[in-house]
Amino acid sequence: EDKVRVPNVIGYTLDQARAELADAGISIGSIEEEYNESVESGLVFYQSYSEGSFIEKRELVSLKISKGSKPAEYSYKANIEAPSITEAPQYQSGDVVDVSLVTSMGKILLSTSTSSFPIAVDYAGISTSKGMITMTYYYEEVVTPATDTTPAVTEKRSRSFTREVSFIEE
Repeated sequence: EDKVRVPNVIGYTLDQARAELADAGISIGSIEEEYNESVESGLVFYQSYSEGSFIEKRELVSLKISKGSKPAEYSYKANIEAPSITEAPQYQSGDVVDVSLVTSMGKILLSTSTSSFPIAVDYAGISTSKGMITMTYYYEEVVTPATDTTPAVTEKRSRSFTREVSFIEE
């Protein structure tokens, strides 16, 4: 008789399931990981043959291991507006602005330079609820005023500011 009885390995870790099946003379076939809302991460929640079944020794038992609950995902759909006078006193409409949008986990969603606002953005599948828009703008600052005999001396300067943003849970 080449049949073996399948043990229950639901709720076991992969190592525990492997040992239990090996003790019964059964090899593991495919192992898949899937999100499962009701089973703790790292535990078996499915076996291809149910407990008490008799299978041929050469049959393989496939398992599914829980990855736990699926993490929340967020989206962000907005128009990024031009710098305000409060944020950027020296900014003038039409000036070039470097704009970046970065999640609180450091993932860069947007990195661009523009002189045209608003910037329409639409992102999905973001893994965190917060992010930061950073804008850097450039302007000329008078360092030595003009006189009757000499022109003003200016230097190119830059300033940056940030806006915190909240992403919407999908």
